[in-house]
Amino acid sequence: MSRIITIARRTIVQNLRDTGNALGQMLIFPILLIFILGNALAPMYDVGNVDPTVVGYLNEDSGPMGRLADEFMNMPEVKDLLDVRPVDSVTQGNNLLQDMDITALIHIPGDYSTKVIAGQEAEIAITVLPGRTFRGALVETVMESFICGSNATQAMLAMGNPQPEYRPAHGTIEDQPFSVSGLMPDAMDYYAVTMLVMIVMYGTMYGAYGMAANNLYPVGRRVKASPVRPGEQYIGTTIGNVATIFVSSLVIIAFSHFAYGVNWGDNLFLILLITFLHVILAVGLGSMAIAVMRDEKRASVLINLLVIAWTFLAGGYFKITLPSAFSWIQYFSPSFLVQTALFNTIYGGPFSQTLLMLAAMIGIILLSGIIGIAAERRSGQ
Repeated sequence: MSRIITIARRTIVQNLRDTGNALGQMLIFPILLIFILGNALAPMYDVGNVDPTVVGYLNEDSGPMGRLADEFMNMPEVKDLLDVRPVDSVTQGNNLLQDMDITALIHIPGDYSTKVIAGQEAEIAITVLPGRTFRGALVETVMESFICGSNATQAMLAMGNPQPEYRPAHGTIEDQPFSVSGLMPDAMDYYAVTMLVMIVMYGTMYGAYGMAANNLYPVGRRVKASPVRPGEQYIGTTIGNVATIFVSSLVIIAFSHFAYGVNWGDNLFLILLITFLHVILAVGLGSMAIAVMRDEKRASVLINLLVIAWTFLAGGYFKITLPSAFSWIQYFSPSFLVQTALFNTIYGGPFSQTLLMLAAMIGIILLSGIIGIAAERRSGQ
């Protein structure tokens, strides 16, 4: 253990001495990029007039409340907010959700009127596409205005009115300016996350150069001749590189928050955990690349190409939306996994999806570590 700590300490010192990478590439460069992109592309992320949210609508209730629901969905005020597209079944609606053709599915069950008139609990099912927190909240808010009428009907029944009437009041929805702060990122918030993810991913170079120094340079060969085992050298170097990049990440997060006002959400612990796992993932991939390829130049070229491709697929340079048939490709990008987990944590996305992203990241870390250590032992034999 003491030898691992010694190797880790030596690695950190070596990284800090390389001020061009440690200070320039890992700190100044991303901070400037966040500022430049956040200001230059701000109009693209400015929410002025929100386009109508596309929703599927299935009304299986032929009773009076079902007819009133149809009238409500056809109100001009509602049409300004919701682009309602009728569907024939729940299965069709779910398929449209999976294909991302609609943002939400509104389903009124066949017994809705019966339950409302009987004074029983009646529910309208709203299924929202994962990751569409703001759009989902908008759909729920609009439907709550209709449900309030249902609740009023139940209350009148309870008070003894045998034939309560409920009519949607026209002109009750009024446009008012609103703030989306905390609901979705502006340009500065968006690029703070994507540039952090990109620059940490370039930390694969630390892993590659560290392993190259251990295996391909004269100093590393002399260390191999010492009692230090290959596994200890691999782990110690990895720990030193992880510590260097993680501290740089903390500085970027803190600086962007206090200097640029970037929103990092309320769950700072989970943000730091995701970032820490991301750092381990990046260093592990770089170490694995050099351990397997045994050629620093080739590994460097491959890593640079992969980081660019991964960042593009994740929407790091600009937001992209792939056709539904090809959206699965994004999950091959570690950057996409990290960005999804971070944005979900900051803006209240589905926690189950965040856990899935974390599980995938841990899987990549374990796989790269096993392959890297196996290749390192084979080279030391």
